[in-house]
Amino acid sequence: MKEKFSTRKYASRKFTDIILSAVSKWPNWDPSIPIEAGDYGRVDRKSGQFEREGNIYRDPDVAHIASQFPPSTGPRVDTHRIHSMDVRRVTVAPDVHANLLGVAEPTIGGQWQFSRSRGALLLLYKSYITFVPNELLTELKDSGCAKGKCVVTHVQTCCSYFLYLSDKSSEAVSITLQADVPLPMAPGVTPGAGISAGWHFSGASGIVQEAFHDEPVFVPLYQLKEITKKDGWNRRSPCPDSDDDDDDGWISVEVPWSPLDDDGVELTEEYSGEPDSDWYGDL
Repeated sequence: MKEKFSTRKYASRKFTDIILSAVSKWPNWDPSIPIEAGDYGRVDRKSGQFEREGNIYRDPDVAHIASQFPPSTGPRVDTHRIHSMDVRRVTVAPDVHANLLGVAEPTIGGQWQFSRSRGALLLLYKSYITFVPNELLTELKDSGCAKGKCVVTHVQTCCSYFLYLSDKSSEAVSITLQADVPLPMAPGVTPGAGISAGWHFSGASGIVQEAFHDEPVFVPLYQLKEITKKDGWNRRSPCPDSDDDDDDGWISVEVPWSPLDDDGVELTEEYSGEPDSDWYGDL
């Protein structure tokens, strides 16, 4: 008998499954838990979350190679929105620009319409990507150091995030990130002084997680790759916009669970892939 949907037991796995299907990137259910470019480890089958075992830049067997190719950082993106296929953005709030904590009080957000299927939404503010250079991935592949291992090749870090998993009630959720500006501003007060920011939302009946910080301290998204495909069952076809490149020997890691129902429960009792205990070895 299937167990009733539990916000603690199945929510993280269901959210991971939905977002991964939408963008071929793994979501971090708790973005305050750090994940770094170069981490290696495994994905927990029950929670869907990455469990770090080490980092190639600090591993004594690999660091001498990795140190020659330090992580690179891409440009900052003010807004980034990800949602499942059955979620529609029906109204738009003004986009934020460079200074959220300025007096102008800009906002980011809008209204999203969810269906009676479980839907997911992830909003990021001021995010950037840190990635392992392709040259290092080539070195690791050629040396055999990372064969059969999961390596975090990209991480997306941000100052603020809003994470939502719907409860199948066809809700319309309004969300904005806005500065709370004291009015009137006292004479001589520097723009930004005494001003805070936060997420404001309504209509949400599902699970909400959100946070704001002046510095980019949250990691909501990461990319996980391995060198060789595992034998056995493969349920996920590459997305049309996937940046997988089989020619370089690295492919995206697949989920370690069988297809999930709308409540995050596996549809088959027996999984035909490799068991968790034998999935990954040590680097």
